[in-house]
Amino acid sequence: MENDKELKQAKKRTEKIYITDIAIQKVPYIRYKNFSEKQDMIMQQLARDVLSLSKEFNDSNEVAITCDIGADMPLDEYGISYGTEQG
Repeated sequence: MENDKELKQAKKRTEKIYITDIAIQKVPYIRYKNFSEKQDMIMQQLARDVLSLSKEFNDSNEVAITCDIGADMPLDEYGISYGTEQG
């Protein structure tokens, strides 16, 4: 490989991977550039929420959340879009 820091394509899978409670618990805390610590914690919670919603209400299929990260209470009101296994 020319550059060790190149992004690698995700493994091609033929079988669905189901979301587990352990995967939800293991969502890491990430420091985002130009985000406050509070916003970083909100992003971690949103990632957990996406996985939880997918697991509980969408058979581990795609879920997207949109919110205003700059709002006073971004976790109180956000939009949810449920996808399918193919996207």
